[in-house]
Amino acid sequence: MIHRIATLCLSLTAALAATAIPTSAAAAEPFVFASEAESTTLNGEQLEASSLTGDAGTVSCADGEFSGSMEGEQALAFNLSPSLTECTFEGIGTAEVKPNGCELVLVAGEVEGSTGEAGIECEEGKHITVTTVISAVTKCTIDIGEQWELKAVSFTGTGSPKAVNASIALSGLEYSQTPGTGLFACEKVENATDGEFEGTVRLKDFEGEAQANLELEPIPETLKTTPNKLTLKGPTTDDTVELENITNDSLILNGAVSFAPGNALESGKKCSKFPKKNSTCKESIKCLVASKVKAMSVLFLTRIDGTTTINGGAKITVDGC
Repeated sequence: MIHRIATLCLSLTAALAATAIPTSAAAAEPFVFASEAESTTLNGEQLEASSLTGDAGTVSCADGEFSGSMEGEQALAFNLSPSLTECTFEGIGTAEVKPNGCELVLVAGEVEGSTGEAGIECEEGKHITVTTVISAVTKCTIDIGEQWELKAVSFTGTGSPKAVNASIALSGLEYSQTPGTGLFACEKVENATDGEFEGTVRLKDFEGEAQANLELEPIPETLKTTPNKLTLKGPTTDDTVELENITNDSLILNGAVSFAPGNALESGKKCSKFPKKNSTCKESIKCLVASKVKAMSVLFLTRIDGTTTINGGAKITVDGC
């Protein structure tokens, strides 16, 4: 079963999506994908033809749809099931793209319009399979397996109700290809890393049949983290980050969300309140299972004591799980 984005400290509130924070004032702050509803369905439509390029040539798909879900009102990333259709190969043949249960993972970057990243998540032993055909004869079979930290994806908000455009331009895709028969058959290639994928997807959020607002929500820095990067040494190991209140308010640690494929990380849940400026608390992050992702993210969220509205937080990266 494909794992979803791990969520740590599940006491996230419903008010973040309703509290708009101007992106112009958050030039160096992280953002989350924020929905106005707690549990929603994500639908993505391809805005222009997508292309996949490798040793065998280029496959172009005129139509594409993406589907997924978002549990909770904030996420650092989400999984999308792709369906690419009306595909051609080098303008002289056809192509078929079978996801076989693999999903595209989009990971938020820093503020609206900046560069995020992507991953491909598959069940064990599964691959995305691309088959090219000319005159009813198979010319190449391309397998694309699970991989992470692919660059780059740019996110921008659009429309009303609000939606998110994801401009995807991935390079360094790893793939293998098996030759078919006859003229124009590809060569055998194993574990090549020169694959490229380009496409633009508009992501919309639905609660039932009604479209909800999906937007990019910047998170102002209310906590200082020391260090801002933790290094783990595999399963069962942990490391500690010190959190310090850098505001003039009494803060409550409202929770944390994490991008950690396979539910790899666990919060120690040791910190709860920062009563005044310069108050500190040490929180632990533990590696539960080995992850192929080198740099995972954890975002701590805070609210002012006595309120229910998220007012900011702090982001750290975690390596070595």
